[in-house]
Amino acid sequence: MPNPEAEQDQEQIQQVEQSIAAAYRAMDDDFNTAQAIGHLFNLLKKINSIFTGQLQSAALGEEVFSKMKETFITFVVDILGLIEEKGEVQNAMLDLLLKLYSEAKTARNYAKVDEIRASSKKWGS
Repeated sequence: MPNPEAEQDQEQIQQVEQSIAAAYRAMDDDFNTAQAIGHLFNLLKKINSIFTGQLQSAALGEEVFSKMKETFITFVVDILGLIEEKGEVQNAMLDLLLKLYSEAKTARNYAKVDEIRASSKKWGS
């Protein structure tokens, strides 16, 4: 949650508000999902910037941050119906990777532990 006492970045706020308004306009324009998704990607860039620490959520302020979050979820989940589906294969592979990591750590094979850790970081795990 954003710190209400932190300084807000008006340029960032304006970009988020423009992307939100543009996404709604696109949907009002004969359900133009292609344009709406383009504007959602702009919001996603801001969300990823917050996630990676390049942008502080406080720079947007609590109201704009919440509006961005709610808009993104509304469009992606409620309107477009996009959800992350993790299949059995992905879960089985993740279980195997964790087992290999645990076995390497128990065997004090730190080179293998480091290799597994580096690979998983590359994949975003």
